[in-house]
Amino acid sequence: MSLRKKITLRGPVLGFIDGIMNALALAAGSILLADRAVTIDLALRISLFAASTGLFVIFVSGYVDLRAELVRAAGQLNLTGSGRLVATQLGRTILREASWEAAACAVASFIGCFVPLVVAWAFPNYGWIGILIAFAMLAGLGVMLANFAQGSKTIWAGSLAAGGVVLTLIGLWLKIA
Repeated sequence: MSLRKKITLRGPVLGFIDGIMNALALAAGSILLADRAVTIDLALRISLFAASTGLFVIFVSGYVDLRAELVRAAGQLNLTGSGRLVATQLGRTILREASWEAAACAVASFIGCFVPLVVAWAFPNYGWIGILIAFAMLAGLGVMLANFAQGSKTIWAGSLAAGGVVLTLIGLWLKIA
């Protein structure tokens, strides 16, 4: 039983973008500054951090959103007492759906973060290739999202890649890792 009529892309899309942005913001200094290098340990730690935050944020927001729908439905059905529908099979269903969406977000976030960082690790003298891979991943996702949203591929790809550039500059300024 599912409450949603179609598959939602919110979790994986948010996770993938968030993972790439975490990689760019948190490791830009290690990737682009000559006195530091990305290690496999750093790549794994940042990727696990990105996956963990994505999992938490998407689970909470998805669960609250679905639970609020049940509360509204209970009100429309004139059910007395709050939480009556939540205590049913529907309540367990929304918990399961929020969990699956959060898991999809976490996996996508880990992949989005790990790929550019492992490329920067594999080519320590050319770490900037990891940054370019991240920009290309964002642009490619922008093209895919433009197809779903029936929008301009150029605008979507350019906007996501531009967001990556901004986060990279912020990461260089902050010098986190």
